[in-house]
Amino acid sequence: MINHYTDGKTEVVALEKTKPGKSCCGDVHAVLHTDEYMLCTVIDGLGSGEGARRSANIVMDAIVRYQHHPVDVIAEKGNKDLLFERGAVLTIIKIHYEKKEISYCNYGNIGFMLCLPDGKLIQPIPKRGYLSGRKSAFKIHYFSFEKDSVFCLYSDGVSAPFNKEQLLSIKELEDVSSYLNYSTEQINDDVTVLVGRITG
Repeated sequence: MINHYTDGKTEVVALEKTKPGKSCCGDVHAVLHTDEYMLCTVIDGLGSGEGARRSANIVMDAIVRYQHHPVDVIAEKGNKDLLFERGAVLTIIKIHYEKKEISYCNYGNIGFMLCLPDGKLIQPIPKRGYLSGRKSAFKIHYFSFEKDSVFCLYSDGVSAPFNKEQLLSIKELEDVSSYLNYSTEQINDDVTVLVGRITG
């Protein structure tokens, strides 16, 4: 399933695919926005199927409720709600338009890439572990961006959907949809990929 999102300043294409043989995808994603920011997140419930989806949705509910808070606080709220649940991993980014800054928080193997127009690639190493309700330390990292920067979030069903050259070559996100479908055809897992281009 392909979804398209825009707030007039950032365009996002999102692909979500269910593991073959399963009734539902254990990944969820969201794109939320106000005049001040756009928030993008990918959450992967541990395992697959309905149990994984339940854990991912619990975290998603917390993200929607606390979206106006800093990303580390949002992640912490989602973690608390997972006590006695299966667990999940996530990455949250918030694009702050006035500051021209992206705040990033990660826990577990959800990848993030940010490619600036000059070719600089930012690809932080994900934090090991998963959300489980246990007390954990959550950190924010900040990255500056410019107009026409391109970013990607992706679950562990795919190792890295794009390289730097491919990200830099993205001019129209419509072109991304068919590539994402083609490049994930043979993957035997839940897959979620978000690709965004900051235009404002």
